[in-house]
Amino acid sequence: MGLKLTPIALILCITQAASGEEGAELNGRWSAGVLQSVWSLANWGDSCGPSPVGGSEAGGIVTLTQTGVEFTIVGLGRSFSSSSCWDQQPGVSPVAHAAGSNQWTTTCRSAPNDPRRVIITSSLVRSGTTLDLDETGRYEVSIAGRQCSASVRRTRHFALVRREGETQLPTSTELDKPSGACVLRGPVARIEVSPTYKLLRLGEQFSFGARLFDEKGCSVAQKILWRLSKPLRGVKVDSNGRLEVASDATEGEVQISAQFGEHSVQVMVYVVSAQRYAELLTSPSFNPAGESDAPSVKAFVPNVLGTRGAQIDSGANRRRTIFIWAVTLLAALLGAAAMLLARRRRHWVPNAQPPDLNPTATTYSESKSPEPVPVRWICPVCGTQYDAASQFCGKDGASLVPIN
Repeated sequence: MGLKLTPIALILCITQAASGEEGAELNGRWSAGVLQSVWSLANWGDSCGPSPVGGSEAGGIVTLTQTGVEFTIVGLGRSFSSSSCWDQQPGVSPVAHAAGSNQWTTTCRSAPNDPRRVIITSSLVRSGTTLDLDETGRYEVSIAGRQCSASVRRTRHFALVRREGETQLPTSTELDKPSGACVLRGPVARIEVSPTYKLLRLGEQFSFGARLFDEKGCSVAQKILWRLSKPLRGVKVDSNGRLEVASDATEGEVQISAQFGEHSVQVMVYVVSAQRYAELLTSPSFNPAGESDAPSVKAFVPNVLGTRGAQIDSGANRRRTIFIWAVTLLAALLGAAAMLLARRRRHWVPNAQPPDLNPTATTYSESKSPEPVPVRWICPVCGTQYDAASQFCGKDGASLVPIN
């Protein structure tokens, strides 16, 4: 016997089938953009603690799982539901929620007996394969007799990367970084230190985290120098960013510097008593762990000369040493050759006279003496000439004198 469906049952079946398809269309991997937070301080004094810090938190790949009209987002270190608020503080819970096919709105409030007055409205709007989070919050609390109030707006954009069950290869946006993009890392262009500020009680310890990135967002493994730029008695920090607070330390503010080259990021630590810790923990400046959510970030134009030098490969020193030794050896060989040539030139005797440049000229050493002329004698009285053998004139007996 065949199964017959009434018109109403047929409509219900079609509706359920459509609902089943719609209930899974958001399943898949999504790319979460940067989470931007902007704070506005309406009434904030020194007793309220540090001012809430806005900024940005890095995005990445998350997994979205849909159940009916609601969904959850898992990734980046946390889980978030479309029926809750993004800011999940203890004692703050949803009090109103509306869900549709393309928009989800949730309002969260603090409990009536909570000393804080917190109201948060979180909105998610879907457009095709994108999803946008827009959340506003207002926080009011009384600390040390002072009324403190602040408001914040958070935004984040999500984009579908791959639906669940699809077999095509993931695109480059699916990954935090495309394959091979971080094989050759560039010079450091950004420092991130987390958290920006931290509450610590006497006798506690805490390790700060710091990361370096190049212009592509790839992490760079380089040494960071930690030091106390605003010290406090009983507080010290080691080379790895680990802070130790002695049990008898002085209460107050500690400023820590995380430095790379000529660039540094400052973070703050508030050393307080247990009572003061409990008071400040109600402030929107701190999360339940007693620290700020946003990291402290400093971006700068990388110093190519200075940073490249820090990333020379391990064989560069060996090549430089070989080059220096080669130049030294060449100089020594040239010096030895010059000395040997000088010694040979000192002992060298030529075996032939140099050519006569003027053969017609007669030097003094080569000139010939003239033939001797015979001496003649003459009588000074009568003028008669005689040969050399005569001494007196034969006519008058006068003594002869030479005439040449």
